Amino acid sequence: MELYGMYVAARDCSPPNPIAFGIKSVCDFADSKKTDDFQAYSAYVSTRAMAAFCERYAADFSDG
Repeated sequence: MELYGMYVAARDCSPPNPIAFGIKSVCDFADSKKTDDFQAYSAYVSTRAMAAFCERYAADFSDG
């Protein structure tokens, strides 16, 4: 839901509209018995995925 809000905000901004990009790991399936046991690991996975993406593709964006 957090990323959806970010995407809607980016879409509804006045020009120039920002490009929205986000990565989020799923750490539960929204069941009534969920716990926060895997939340830290999920955050770590998202962070590493974003770092890998930036390391691999950052040069492609630096040219404008």
